[in-house]
Amino acid sequence: MPEISAEQLNILNRNNDLLKRLIDDPKQGVQLQRKLKELDPSLKFTAVDVEDTVMQPVREELGTVRAQLEALQAERLAEREAAQRAQGETKIRDSIGRAQAKGKLSPEATDGLVKFMAEKQVADAELALPAYLETLPKAPKPPATSSYAPQYANVYGAEVSKDTADEKAKLLVTNPDKFFDMEVGAILQEAAEAA
Repeated sequence: MPEISAEQLNILNRNNDLLKRLIDDPKQGVQLQRKLKELDPSLKFTAVDVEDTVMQPVREELGTVRAQLEALQAERLAEREAAQRAQGETKIRDSIGRAQAKGKLSPEATDGLVKFMAEKQVADAELALPAYLETLPKAPKPPATSSYAPQYANVYGAEVSKDTADEKAKLLVTNPDKFFDMEVGAILQEAAEAA
């Protein structure tokens, strides 16, 4: 066996004491032991071995619980986003309904309003309605009324003239009360004769 000097033995003992103090350090000793065990798996450190044996099932269960928690958080986030989308869609539908009633829009015009909103990226149909109505073709202006009015109308072809052959039609146009009295009298006379 090779001999070592007293000075080398002294250095070796001091290094050994320093290593023991580092391994037994309450704050960083376990981390150092774990690192040494990674470098040399044959080393035996009670704290690391017991911790690995006891903590392994706990770590596995903790990993499972964390995965479940992350899945639940993702699901809840998706539900929240879906609820916000549904609420937004409801607001837009309500706005379209109010705009449709306000503007008295037909279903085709309402579809046009929705397309206009999408093109212009407007979310409120009531705000988009006036701009949309401006894009619609305007109805032609009615022609100016003329001051011409006929001075004479030949209703039912019963002209009031000496040449008219049908006196009943003439009487209907000129004096409807007298015509009615004559017709009622004729009907009553026919009924009396039939009886």
